[in-house]
Amino acid sequence: MSTTFVNLGISIVLEREDGTLKRLAGTPMPKGAYFAGKALSCLVIAAIEVAILLGIGIALYGLKLPGSGARWLTFTWVFLLGTATCTMLASR
Repeated sequence: MSTTFVNLGISIVLEREDGTLKRLAGTPMPKGAYFAGKALSCLVIAAIEVAILLGIGIALYGLKLPGSGARWLTFTWVFLLGTATCTMLASR
């Protein structure tokens, strides 16, 4: 949630305030591509954060990872749904 909702929301506001978004409007790049790139960046950062937290959980707290593919599938779709939801909330 922090990588998408907070980070994305703050970075868009900062880029608007320092004029970056206005300069990007003068380029041939579509606005959708800018926001898709930001969303993809947040997804990658969130995945890295989850991997680090899982590693810490395994190393320090004895976390047991899901044993079946169905549980990993559930973990993946919940992660993607949460990331997409927070990304859309931050870009409003």
